[in-house]
Amino acid sequence: MISTEKLVIYKKYGGQIDFFERFGSSEEKSIIKNDDWHLIDGFIQDIEMIDKGLISKEYKLNVEKKLLENINDSKSFNQIINTIRELSSIK
Repeated sequence: MISTEKLVIYKKYGGQIDFFERFGSSEEKSIIKNDDWHLIDGFIQDIEMIDKGLISKEYKLNVEKKLLENINDSKSFNQIINTIRELSSIK
């Protein structure tokens, strides 16, 4: 599941999992796991493609569905989408 807290940690390390693995605190590592990290990476790529108009409407709907399935609070959907868009600029 993706949470705002996980995105904050992801952003802190610039999306670089190697930096996170070497310098992340034990508390941070208990919050975000490798699978979460890779999920966020994938969503960043998907959102970039959506924003650039490089994908079909069907693919976009599938991404949105997958996002909703992986967000722990659907009320945070727009906030998380905006954060993912912001993160795409640091990669």
